[in-house]
Amino acid sequence: DREAIGTELRYFRDGASVFGLVDYETSYKELNIFLLQGNWISAAGTVYNVLLDYRKSPPLQTSNALIGETAGSIEELLATQSEDQIRSDARAKTATSKVAAVGVLHPLSTRWQVGADLTVTNTSGTPAAGSQPASAATGNIYTYAGKLIGTGLVTTSDVGVASVAHTTGNAYDANSITITHRVPFGRLRVDVLLKHYEQDNSNGTSLTRITPGVKFDYQWRRSVALEFEYNQERTTTSGVSTDETSVRDFFLLGYRWDF
Repeated sequence: DREAIGTELRYFRDGASVFGLVDYETSYKELNIFLLQGNWISAAGTVYNVLLDYRKSPPLQTSNALIGETAGSIEELLATQSEDQIRSDARAKTATSKVAAVGVLHPLSTRWQVGADLTVTNTSGTPAAGSQPASAATGNIYTYAGKLIGTGLVTTSDVGVASVAHTTGNAYDANSITITHRVPFGRLRVDVLLKHYEQDNSNGTSLTRITPGVKFDYQWRRSVALEFEYNQERTTTSGVSTDETSVRDFFLLGYRWDF
């Protein structure tokens, strides 16, 4: 199903850090993952970061031939197909994802920081293979983002973040505003979220989504925390032949054990 070799690289020196990851699929003789992430903190406290991410999506392996098929295993596919055909379908159903990003975060004072990011993503198309129809490439999708971070706004250790982003590509343009605030109360930590998202699609439809949410994290014991999270997603879609509103509620209740 999968044969690969790979390595990781970590480098730290004088406020700079670099992390690299390579995963090479030896059976298919293709690069599965190449990741390079770097950060540098200047003497003034400004943080610069860069990211290059190339990967197969999903990771290239023979079981990708099962995508979109009724068969539940490679053994079932072998009953009607040759191994070469199965491997060819697995390769055809695997897209390539590319991401490049640069960003900067600058301290304005002891309480406030301001940041900006530019991200470019691109996912290749895939041909029709087996029961899976062809998918179109996304082309380059550009995201321009800015954020303002404040600490000690309500208590000595709370953190608030306000961010805006604009995304543009061949299929759609989108704008978003997100506000988050994390406030600790002793063993209890409360996270509040509010996000507004608007998207205009190239086919003439538009989408508006409002997402409020809250999360509680209670440190019950030194290594055990209790968690509760609730988010609501209210989406309105409109166009020439569609006009609908949907509401989705998400609940999470659990615990985290650090050992």
